[in-house]
Amino acid sequence: MRALLCAMILRAAAVTLGLALLGSTVSAADTEPETISAKDLAARLSAIWQDGASYVRLLLNVKQPPDTTKIALQIQIEERRTKEATDVIYQVLWPNERKGEAVLLRAPANRPPTGAHFMPPDKLRPLSSSQMNEFLFGSGLSHEDVIENFYAWEHQAIIGTSLSVASVA
Repeated sequence: MRALLCAMILRAAAVTLGLALLGSTVSAADTEPETISAKDLAARLSAIWQDGASYVRLLLNVKQPPDTTKIALQIQIEERRTKEATDVIYQVLWPNERKGEAVLLRAPANRPPTGAHFMPPDKLRPLSSSQMNEFLFGSGLSHEDVIENFYAWEHQAIIGTSLSVASVA
């Protein structure tokens, strides 16, 4: 359940970022909102996400049991997604005792993902295919969750509504 919730939160954040990127490509002269199907929206977001690189820094709080902080990690995420492969690295920046710890994941097109877990100063542990379902840094996200392109899922659905209001100063 926790893994599903974390995956849903990550996906919602990615969808929000994708919608922001998609919205930034619309000119100010467009006043009528475009009606778009879930499948078309997902295809557009997948195209924006693919053939690009991204860099994110975030604070990851892993809570177990509920209402207690088990771990807090500042993480740097770098991604490169192309038609040929996806490369993702999650690297711990803080706390100091885990600084430099990293997970590198690679998913070549039409092949299962591979990866490695690096622990400073020099311990590199390859991840087997069965370990791709293990949790990333003790969170509810699996290694497969973070490398997957969920915009490319076959069945897409738009659920709920949202109104975004922007003001221009």
